[in-house]
Amino acid sequence: MLDTTVIGSFPLSYSEVNFRRALLDQLRAGIDYPALPQLDDFCLIYLREFAFQNCGINIVDDTPWVTSSLKPPKIKNLVGQVSVAVNIIRRFKGEVNLKVQVTGPLTLASVTKVTEDKFALSYPSIVEEFIVAVSDIVRQFSRINFVKLVFIDEPSLPYASWMGLNEELLIKSISEPLRVANSYNKLTGVHVCGDVRGFSHILLQTSAKILHHEFKGNPLNFHAYSRRDLELYDKLLGLGCIQTVIKDKELPIEDVDEIVTFVSRAIEIYGVENLFIAPDCGFKGFKEIFDEDEAERVAFIKMSRMVEAVRSLRGSYS
Repeated sequence: MLDTTVIGSFPLSYSEVNFRRALLDQLRAGIDYPALPQLDDFCLIYLREFAFQNCGINIVDDTPWVTSSLKPPKIKNLVGQVSVAVNIIRRFKGEVNLKVQVTGPLTLASVTKVTEDKFALSYPSIVEEFIVAVSDIVRQFSRINFVKLVFIDEPSLPYASWMGLNEELLIKSISEPLRVANSYNKLTGVHVCGDVRGFSHILLQTSAKILHHEFKGNPLNFHAYSRRDLELYDKLLGLGCIQTVIKDKELPIEDVDEIVTFVSRAIEIYGVENLFIAPDCGFKGFKEIFDEDEAERVAFIKMSRMVEAVRSLRGSYS
């Protein structure tokens, strides 16, 4: 009840030491499903694997280009990170409930160029190729027993809809990869940023069990779903309950009582049994206003207070 996780990105530059720091911060904060830390751009993490293995993409000055038909890359480096994470979690607390997040087909297509003026998202046939490739990446993660939660990150869903992609393809982009994870008995979710009120009917039709969005920074999302929606489609609502987006060069640090009040409001609307708790989004943006050490400290405080708030609420509903 009221399980906790994070979205995955952390405000640290990539190194083995920082990878360990980001994971241990989650464990010390008490996150139920710690995420495989993402310390690099969440699209390039995957697109570089396509490029390194000649799988249809070339990267020039951090800009990915389609060069041929796409093939699924082998994610040996990321699978290796999972092994490192599993060992760290085992030593810290024994039980391993690792979350991995895979950047979705729509979002990968939205940053990959085909010509100077057009991105792959303009070509449904290339989006279909990304769906196949991302599904295979999910399969490689899902074969690992200690991976318990698999998310597709699709912040470009609203943009893809605006670009004119039909709803069937939007649903497929999320559902096909997650059906693979479901076949391995993983808990699954999708993360979409921003105002999702116009897209909730699409997300409810996907195979994702958890529909996660930012609520603290975007309270209009309380109008995106009803309790009946969640129960009719057998979904959990991923409640973003701590702000992660910098606004006017400021980032409030919520106290525990504020988080308790916010989550309690969601419980009244949706039911305690229908909620999964997380921050609004990833923490990488904290580097916009803090140096790395301070950004990490703020992320840790926010996670810790979120967990403390959730634990107090669990006591009220047990």
